[in-house]
Amino acid sequence: MSLVERALEKARAATPATASGSPSVPDPAAPKRRRDETVSSPALTVFPRVAAKPDVIITPAQLQASGLRASADFLHQQTAEYRHVKRQLIASMA
Repeated sequence: MSLVERALEKARAATPATASGSPSVPDPAAPKRRRDETVSSPALTVFPRVAAKPDVIITPAQLQASGLRASADFLHQQTAEYRHVKRQLIASMA
């Protein structure tokens, strides 16, 4: 059993005892839970294993509207400025 699985088992065992207000002490004589047994846990209902809509479509218009993509005018101006600087550097090296 992996470290994560052991931590989950410990958290599941502690959940009912903490809800009643008493600290949880695992009973060494209690049988171990198997992985295929279902346990009602608040974490399972709050964080489902599979998202309802896992696919997210991001369009260029959404990126531009949120300010994460430069406008076409800005990109054209920036390209022209880089071209100007590049030409001056090449000319100074010759």
